[in-house]
Amino acid sequence: MDIQFILSALLVNLPLALSPGPTNILCLSLASNQGFRKTLKFIAGLQVLPFIYSLIIAIGAEEKLGKFNNISMIAKVLGSIYMLYLAIFMLKSDSSIEKRRKLKVDSLMVSLLRR
Repeated sequence: MDIQFILSALLVNLPLALSPGPTNILCLSLASNQGFRKTLKFIAGLQVLPFIYSLIIAIGAEEKLGKFNNISMIAKVLGSIYMLYLAIFMLKSDSSIEKRRKLKVDSLMVSLLRR
């Protein structure tokens, strides 16, 4: 692994890590609903996959995937389809605050009436 590869990896990953993407928005949403401590497990789970990718690249997957461009293209297409699915799913979901408050009040009333 040469310095040029390390530098290019840093220049690609640093802006991605610092930019507000869908993962950061999802973490903020979970933290606002469930609290910071419960969101920490989710954030730790999110970091597993990039760590595995880094290990695979460090082992030498760059040389192997360079020989098989079809595998790389399939992974890109599948990843794009999955991200599109997540975007559509998030757009269809109703996340209004008034609806959540109404659901909390309704569930509280039902629990009080049962007593």
